[in-house]
Amino acid sequence: MSAMPAPQPAPKRKYNYTKKTGRPALVTPELKVEICDEIANGKSYQQLIKEKKFSCMATLYRWMEADPDFRANVERAQEIRAEGYADELISIADDKRLDPNDRRVRLDARWKVVGSLLWRRYGVKQQVDINQNINVAVVHAEQLMQLTRAAREAPQIEDHSLIEGEIVE
Repeated sequence: MSAMPAPQPAPKRKYNYTKKTGRPALVTPELKVEICDEIANGKSYQQLIKEKKFSCMATLYRWMEADPDFRANVERAQEIRAEGYADELISIADDKRLDPNDRRVRLDARWKVVGSLLWRRYGVKQQVDINQNINVAVVHAEQLMQLTRAAREAPQIEDHSLIEGEIVE
């Protein structure tokens, strides 16, 4: 019997498909913490984009979609920022050095942010819940009955030749 030939090593591939390709992810846990800290301290997304924390809003939203914990941390940072705006409201209102129109604009802008993010605490969100079932068949039946009664009680027309401007033969 002939001996089995020794197994040959697999030929080397030209490309390594197991290696990840493309640009490495820019988001790191440290960057996520830094972004949340900046938001909590009052910076807007646009200011963070200018500081090159991330390239555009879509990038931030993509990161938040991929990481629910990061999304929750960003939302909490926004609430903390709104708390800071709420604290500023009184000092802005009492600042006599500001022009009254400037003061009003600053107060309105902060109040809108506070009201939209902290509506449970400050009670400015209005919500209407209507839980009422309407039986359409009953409504139509009642309307038909009212029309029938109105028709019975209406005075009878003696001359049937003229009804609503048309001549009836």
